Amino acid sequence: MIWRKLSGVLTAGAILMLPLLSGGAQADSTVPASARHDRVQHVVILTMDGGHRELYTPAVAPTISRLASQGLDYVNAVADFPGDSVPGNADMFTGNQPTATGLLYDTFYDRHYQQVIRLKYKNILAPGTTAQDYNRMPSVFQAATSAGLTSMFIAKDPAYAFLNGTPAAGPGITGLETPNLKVICPDVLDYQCFERYDDANFTSLINSLTGPAAPAIAGYYVQAVSSAQKFGGVSSAATDQAIGFEDNEVQRLVTALQASGAWDQTVLIITGDHGNTPLRPNPPDCVQNDVSAANGCSFISPASVQTFLGQQAVPISLVQQTADNADYVWLSDPSQTAAAVAALSTPAAANRFAIRRILTQQDFVALGAAPADRTPDFALLPIAGYCYDSNVHDPKRAEHGGLDPSDQAVPMIVTGGAVHGHGARNPVVHTEQIAATIAKLLDFDFPSAAFPALPGVQGAIH
Repeated sequence: MIWRKLSGVLTAGAILMLPLLSGGAQADSTVPASARHDRVQHVVILTMDGGHRELYTPAVAPTISRLASQGLDYVNAVADFPGDSVPGNADMFTGNQPTATGLLYDTFYDRHYQQVIRLKYKNILAPGTTAQDYNRMPSVFQAATSAGLTSMFIAKDPAYAFLNGTPAAGPGITGLETPNLKVICPDVLDYQCFERYDDANFTSLINSLTGPAAPAIAGYYVQAVSSAQKFGGVSSAATDQAIGFEDNEVQRLVTALQASGAWDQTVLIITGDHGNTPLRPNPPDCVQNDVSAANGCSFISPASVQTFLGQQAVPISLVQQTADNADYVWLSDPSQTAAAVAALSTPAAANRFAIRRILTQQDFVALGAAPADRTPDFALLPIAGYCYDSNVHDPKRAEHGGLDPSDQAVPMIVTGGAVHGHGARNPVVHTEQIAATIAKLLDFDFPSAAFPALPGVQGAIH
């Protein structure tokens, strides 16, 4: 396998090679089917929004730390570019990157439909389409359904119907719950509200797994840690408090499964859809309409980039910007891309907009993030500590959605009563490998997964 460094992140030249190496997820013919099913009846996935395995220490998260030491703890796990919620979750459950899934970000311009698409708490969809229609790949849930297995998943809003997989592949998640987080907790920095949201959803997860028809696959997209990181910083007292809260929830789940007798047949995967990158606090003299990096503002207004491009000798207009820890730009006329990139590549522009690097469409292809009709014409990556935000006085202290290593740092712990591992594992692994891992553990085929199962999992089942 050929690996290369790209902007400090280890990424795979194997984007195209992994399918050749893995052939998708296939059942392990060396182990009798009856033995496999006796050992693993349930796979539970907890996706921790906000990532960062290093924050889950024994002092802060004793339960998760203990489970990690008893299972497989992949300490070099990566959620691939662009490090955001929609692509992170889609990658995880299809076993593919955004080039294949079509899901590059939660908000993008679709040149086929000639409109902005938003897969968020308040969807913007093309007429006659649903959120699920925008996923171009089958999901592991669909493969499980075809194999006669049931599933349930809890995600943060109705847009996450895309987790079902492309409609062409048949029925997906047996029971998908999408309580709308933005309606319940409108302030993204109110992590204690997010904790209450998580507590209610952990109860729903536990009730499903301990009920009379427990699903083979169950999961929850856990929310409070990322909110706490935005409130207090990636490494902060607020983050420690939120991780400790989630650790107690994990213990509650484990205790319930032990009491029901299901724990010994359960594999628990604790991971993340993306990390978060620390942001500098805004200086008190940051002026709302003066958003230059030279002025010291940490939050660069996307509108200022749009205005700058519109003031060129030949004006350049934008049809969409999606801004977080990168500014993804779709132009009204893609033939103006070279001119736009040239204008933003000058030292003066780089200083004004805190630009560290400009990603071209060729970079998106190399990163496995170039879906047809939806790839940005270019993207701006900010200097460390800056981000793109329409509110230049935003008090948040962390953000994600770019190519920073901290945007991509996630836990990857495979544990549970059916697992006997020995703690830390050093290979670089990717969240896309979870889909094939689920299929292998539950003994069904999932040939469309481009990434193989996590190494060592099958041998750790007892």
